[in-house]
Amino acid sequence: RLRALAPAAVAAGTLRNNVVTEMGSLLPGALVNARVKAVLSDGLLVSFLTYFTGTIDPFHLGQDLAAYSPGQHLKARLLAVNPTTKAAALSLQPHLLNFTITPDLPPIGEVFESAVVKRVDASLGLVLDLSAAGGTAPSVPAFAHISALTDTHIDKIGKVFKVGQTATARVIGSRPLDGMAVVSLKPSVVQQTLMSYDELSAGQKVTGTIAAIDEKGAMLTLAPGIKARVALEHMSDTGGRKGAAKWAVGATATARVLDVDPAARRCRATLKKTLVASKLPPLLQLQDAVVGARAHGTVTGATALGVFVAFYKGLSGLVHERALGLAPDQTPEDAFKIGQVLKVTILSVDHKRKRLSLGLAAGGAAASAEPAAAEAQPA
Repeated sequence: RLRALAPAAVAAGTLRNNVVTEMGSLLPGALVNARVKAVLSDGLLVSFLTYFTGTIDPFHLGQDLAAYSPGQHLKARLLAVNPTTKAAALSLQPHLLNFTITPDLPPIGEVFESAVVKRVDASLGLVLDLSAAGGTAPSVPAFAHISALTDTHIDKIGKVFKVGQTATARVIGSRPLDGMAVVSLKPSVVQQTLMSYDELSAGQKVTGTIAAIDEKGAMLTLAPGIKARVALEHMSDTGGRKGAAKWAVGATATARVLDVDPAARRCRATLKKTLVASKLPPLLQLQDAVVGARAHGTVTGATALGVFVAFYKGLSGLVHERALGLAPDQTPEDAFKIGQVLKVTILSVDHKRKRLSLGLAAGGAAASAEPAAAEAQPA
């Protein structure tokens, strides 16, 4: 019968000496007994399983290099083996030795004002500790590549950065296997408004540059690597090509996020000045809808039934034909057009059927009735 083994027992399982005699039989992930042969300037040279030697690079030491000495016995886990070159890489990182999850790492975009330089590598960059200087919080290791240290070129890292020096760093990624964050010390990155799509949310105001315009709308660059698509009907309050004609590539524009999918790295935004300047709370989800509350929305369809109005994150509602105040000879299609901005009042909320019943607020049928902020002028 198969018997379940405790995770701790599996993690502690160690290859015995003399069991493996050929490097081609070694498998990454194996735990071995190792002995330090030499302390190098950039890590350790170790012997293991009697016949083999390998290296432990600075990112996998688990503690300062000064803590190790020749002849010291260690438990190490194999990371990689190359039988052709007879090279082996090992790790002393606690989360790898114990087969536990990667330590919690700070999210992309977080800024640390007093990151401490722990190691300077002239050819690679810096290793830093993101925990507060002199504090009691657990150490949060981070790596800053040589290309992410300054906005200007530096010939020698050691002339600009010293061990023990503090610097402002911003998280730009992570290295889960190494158990460390990736950071940038560049002032332009530290001061950057956005670092990832995760920092965007529906209803948020953002400022960017028009990067491209085509027959379907425009692409708005919010930050390096972060863009928002603006559909043609959302390039002005009136929608359509006439409203889009006022924009040019290179223009600075203030927009409002309609929805965002961080996993897919997609964002949709609007340049409609009434939506951007609206003082009314953006309607983001059905649970936020309160009878009597007002909101700005965009007409997405007009039928004999009434006018459909979209808000944020795909939420929409219906202004019934009888609530439109139409003249006897008017139809919803005649009085309202796709892309028109309306100010509406929530009449009822049907959570079970996920429906919103809306009415026109005072002056709500005219997109220009609500005070609008000035749009940025094309460059």
